[in-house]
Amino acid sequence: MSDIRVTTFWKGLLALVMLGLSLPALALEPISIIPTQNLTVFFSGLICGSLGILSLYNLSLFFTQRDKSSLAFLSYVVCILIWLNISLVNFTSKMAPLPSTDLHLELPIELILLIPFSAGLFLMTFTEQTLRRIDKSNFTTVAILLLLLLTGIGLFNFSVSISTKNTIIIALLAVSSLTYSIISSQQIKTPSSPIIFCFVGMILPFSYIMYLSIEQYFNPDISSFLSITTAFIFLLQAIMFTFALNYKRKKLLIEEIHAITDDLHSKIEVINTQNHSLDIARKKALKASNIKSRFLANISHEIRTPLNAILGFSQELKNNFQPEDRTEQINLINIASKNLSSLVNDVLDISKIEAGKFKITNREYHPLEFFEDIVEINAKSAQLKQLEFNFYLNNLPRKLEGDFLRLKQVITNLLSNALKFTQSGHVSLSVECNNLHNEIVELIIKIDDTGSGISENNIKKLFSAFSQVDDEINIEYQGSGLGLAISRDIIKMMKGSISVISEERIGTSFVVKVQQKVLDSQGIYDNQDVFIDKRVLIVDPKPESRRNTARLLKHAGMVTTSAESCEFLASLSNDTRLPKFDFCFLTLPQGKSFERVALLEQLEHINLKKIIILYSGLKPIEQHDPFSSKVSKQMTLPFTLSKLRSISNLQQCENISPIQRKLHNLPLLSVLAVDDMPINLKLLTTFLKNSKINLTTANSGTAAIEQCKKTEYDLILMDIQMPNIDGVQATQHIRKIALNMGTPIIALTAHAFNEDKQRFLSSGFDDFLAKPIDFECLVTVIELWCKRPDSQAFSAPNVVSLDIATLVSLDWELAVKRANYNEHAARELLSEFVIMLPTMILDIQAYQEMSKFNSVHDNVHKLHGACCYTGVPRLQRLCFEIETQFKTDRLDGLELNLDALAEEANLIVKAAQECINQRID
Repeated sequence: MSDIRVTTFWKGLLALVMLGLSLPALALEPISIIPTQNLTVFFSGLICGSLGILSLYNLSLFFTQRDKSSLAFLSYVVCILIWLNISLVNFTSKMAPLPSTDLHLELPIELILLIPFSAGLFLMTFTEQTLRRIDKSNFTTVAILLLLLLTGIGLFNFSVSISTKNTIIIALLAVSSLTYSIISSQQIKTPSSPIIFCFVGMILPFSYIMYLSIEQYFNPDISSFLSITTAFIFLLQAIMFTFALNYKRKKLLIEEIHAITDDLHSKIEVINTQNHSLDIARKKALKASNIKSRFLANISHEIRTPLNAILGFSQELKNNFQPEDRTEQINLINIASKNLSSLVNDVLDISKIEAGKFKITNREYHPLEFFEDIVEINAKSAQLKQLEFNFYLNNLPRKLEGDFLRLKQVITNLLSNALKFTQSGHVSLSVECNNLHNEIVELIIKIDDTGSGISENNIKKLFSAFSQVDDEINIEYQGSGLGLAISRDIIKMMKGSISVISEERIGTSFVVKVQQKVLDSQGIYDNQDVFIDKRVLIVDPKPESRRNTARLLKHAGMVTTSAESCEFLASLSNDTRLPKFDFCFLTLPQGKSFERVALLEQLEHINLKKIIILYSGLKPIEQHDPFSSKVSKQMTLPFTLSKLRSISNLQQCENISPIQRKLHNLPLLSVLAVDDMPINLKLLTTFLKNSKINLTTANSGTAAIEQCKKTEYDLILMDIQMPNIDGVQATQHIRKIALNMGTPIIALTAHAFNEDKQRFLSSGFDDFLAKPIDFECLVTVIELWCKRPDSQAFSAPNVVSLDIATLVSLDWELAVKRANYNEHAARELLSEFVIMLPTMILDIQAYQEMSKFNSVHDNVHKLHGACCYTGVPRLQRLCFEIETQFKTDRLDGLELNLDALAEEANLIVKAAQECINQRID
């Protein structure tokens, strides 16, 4: 097929050449051609045939590539052919042998100028397609100048002929097109550009020479030579144009090939990148599959363990009837249930985080209680493993706002891991804060341990979900592998950070930084006035716990002296230069149990005012009873601010005199004091201001009578010598008032003889006090006449067998004891009790009004049971007495006891609220 195409091409090319050679002969067929003209005709035909071949070649390319410069090239060739044939006809007519032959065609100058114009048009289309962005400012300037010149010629020179004007116009267009092409060519970096514009520069001179030769001199031989020479130049120019077009097409093809190649390379790179990404994704998927497989293996074991415990112990519980065993089995079931719940919660949390449904909820909380609750739980776990738990809390703001539940989850998880991987030594929790801006602080929470440590390679995968560090090595430490991943995501959602530093066989340190909003900027150590400037001796063999205790006491305003050895403690007895210490904090860690006896023996030789023992493990005084008299208080490690406050309560109680203690223990009473001397009333008010007594004053007998008509009083203190109505007359009137008919009335007088005493008693008084009033006698009289009816034949469980008057309404120490020495739990139990107490009292009063005494008994019994969970000894005692009355059918005084129950409930509500606020603050 290709051979046929080649043969056809060469045949066509030969035919075109023959056609070109025959065109001049056909044009001159009527004229006889002399032999001397054959050479001119031959060259003319050769040029015409060559131009025709070039035209057909470029025309064929135009139909395939649609290049505008190909059409411009055709116009250029057509102009040359027209000029060449006209010139040849004129030449042959002049050289004809017959004089009668007069064939002459006019060769206008416009036609000659069209040749350079068409060449410039070609170059314009050629350069414009080659150069995408051309600065056309120079061309615009030239075009404007040429148009102005043309306008001037047309306006001011009316004698110029139309032919001349056309010549000028075409010349201007030719010059403009060539100028534009030359300007454009400066930005074209192609090899054909210099050749093209070199020949373009030759067009005008040769055209001008040709014109002059033909028209002016009209020498046939010279004209023939010039015409043929010019035609050859035009042919050479056409050939160069064709080369330029071919180079342009080749360059475009190369650029297109390069573009396709680059596109192919980019696609190959994209495919390679995608393949690489797919390979990485495949490896990650395989890794995730392996991790999840290990996770399922671990979690199945973790789930089966508590499930087996629950199933096994529940079956044992069903078949076991021993109370001791049943209690232990219930506790084990409870522990297993909590472990199972923790696992399920971890899985749910990581699922929520991955699904984007895990939310942070900021709420108000008290950092002191928050961190001490965490410490209380984890310290017990540490002591079970014979580890020391160190704790330090900086002077944080009293109230913060943040998601404390999630923060507690993170800290608890980190502490659990520290306890899990630590076999000896200690676990430490320290909390500090940095003040930032706009009431924002940054909590810096640090958890240290002396465990097995983590290698650098394992630190990289420490926070990955479903994975554990050294699964093969640490197979004994089972777990889901979700805790740290959840912790990292929680802290990240709280806009914080978590970092780890670890060294194998040395230990690990986690640091959590999280920002919290300040609601109360007052520090947790502020207002500890009772400890300011107190001198404290700290004896602790452990450096870190000794340092933490010293920092805590210094925050409270104390002056500390630290020691670590028994020898230093022994030297204190002989050193007179040392100041007297108000407190001695003696730390007995279980890791130093062999030194306990030696330390305690040194106490007998040292005169210390108050000794506070801080211990871990077993209580030291239970093992060494001879030293109990020297110890003021024993507290478990780690030492906290709440435990320090309990020491402040101890000191305040020791500073109270016996009579003040008796006054403080008085029940809630309503007392009326009657005296016409304001100073005496002020003195009574001062005496009783620190008690629970609600004192009302009256400055005359008349005012006292009016008060007694409105209010029922537990006790009335009546002055005798008063104007108008004296104390005796007022007492007689009061005895007729139903509200205070049986109220004890005590006479106050400065003239108290034996006969006066008998007169007062016979006048309706119950007792008397001599003026000036002795404070102790006043308290004794109040205690005597304000006792509640007492049943002698009962023994209340968990209540000391004392008179109700000696019991306090709210005993915080008892509440803490009944909450297993957990102050947070004690606050919660007391809060819940106070919430339900008013409703229970209203129910009792409602049943009392309806005379439904069985329902009254049932509700009192429920209230009595609730009292056993918190520290309300007086209310508990009243409930017990009322229950005893129902059981023995001795209902005398029941109404009074029920009223006392309601009064005591009101007192507890007020006292409990004050106590809770104080403990929170």
